[in-house]
Amino acid sequence: TFKLCIMNIKKIIYCLFSLFLFIFSNVKGQDTTFQKKFSFGGNELSHSVHIVNDINGGGYLACGNTDITGAYDAHLTRIDTAGNLIWSKQYGSAEYEDLFSVVQTPGGNYIGVGYAYSSALGADVYVINTDPAGNLIWSKTFDVGPNDYGYAIAKTMDDQYVIVGSTSAG
Repeated sequence: TFKLCIMNIKKIIYCLFSLFLFIFSNVKGQDTTFQKKFSFGGNELSHSVHIVNDINGGGYLACGNTDITGAYDAHLTRIDTAGNLIWSKQYGSAEYEDLFSVVQTPGGNYIGVGYAYSSALGADVYVINTDPAGNLIWSKTFDVGPNDYGYAIAKTMDDQYVIVGSTSAG
């Protein structure tokens, strides 16, 4: 579970317990536009939020993980600008998946990055691509070393994507 704050100028994220969203309309006064708590029947942990552009109607997209299915799966949760839930989706097939960052593509899809863990293989960078409704188009893992984690993803000026993460030498 998790607390999340978004400032008008900069995104500021606080990870605590329970999925809370606080939207501040200005930095000086810190006026709250809305506050919401979402629970989907399991333990939810969100790591970051992305502001959804107008191509998909605006709003926010939080990413992290949830154990609603009995195993920890990556999740995306989309809300509108008033804090109303639009959709929440889980992704994964290994023992544990988690998303730390998400970006919106120029076509309106979402690309998320994190890691997938299995006791046999350790952790690998985990990347998903979804359509605007959160339906999975594809997912891939990248194995660089024994434990690999993707922490952030960004679109480059030439419409490519760069992932920042960590790995441990075996």
